Amino acid sequence: MIKFNEAHKRTIGKSVSWRIIITLVQIINGLIVTGSLAFGIQMASLGAAVNIVLYWVHERVWNKIQWSREQAGSTYSEKWYRSISKDLSWRVIITFNNFWMPWVLTGSWKVGLSFMGVATIVNMFIYWSHERLWNIASFGKQVLDVDDTNDVLEK
Repeated sequence: MIKFNEAHKRTIGKSVSWRIIITLVQIINGLIVTGSLAFGIQMASLGAAVNIVLYWVHERVWNKIQWSREQAGSTYSEKWYRSISKDLSWRVIITFNNFWMPWVLTGSWKVGLSFMGVATIVNMFIYWSHERLWNIASFGKQVLDVDDTNDVLEK
């Protein structure tokens, strides 16, 4: 049986590139919501500490799911609807964070809800685009031949 796998180095690469992009976006979202660059930087800092771990776990869980992956030469490709599904599952996880972090920083539930709304709209497109760009890269993609006991037979 063929299994498509993402090596840990790929997950780390995706996590780092996502963190860089989303840090800049969180600063801008914070500025949009409050008019304060300092708040945007605080949000991005708190997000860097919390969300990179959540993102890595989310990626490793999705790596176990073979749905919508197909062989493409010596590597594999993922369908666009897999990216949308990952985006939606990430939204479920991260939406709560996009509320509680600004709420904790400001004490205002209105700021929390506003940041959550802006982040949901903006970040969904950015997440999907990030997924589609990484789909092009073969770095860290593995096609494994495994037997029924999940032992790797050959790479």
